[in-house]
Amino acid sequence: MKDVIGIAWYKDEAIYRRALAIFIDPKNMPATYEDWQALVGR
Repeated sequence: MKDVIGIAWYKDEAIYRRALAIFIDPKNMPATYEDWQALVGR
C-alpha cells in the first residue's frame, strides 16, 4: 500500500482560524494565517 498525503490549503484568515479551532493539535500549526502563508511559500 502506498502512503497518501493530504495538504490543506486555506483561502483566507477566517477559514484558517476556523480550522485551528477544530484541530486537536493547533499548537503544531503556525499561529497566524500570515505565518502559514510564509511557511507554504506564498
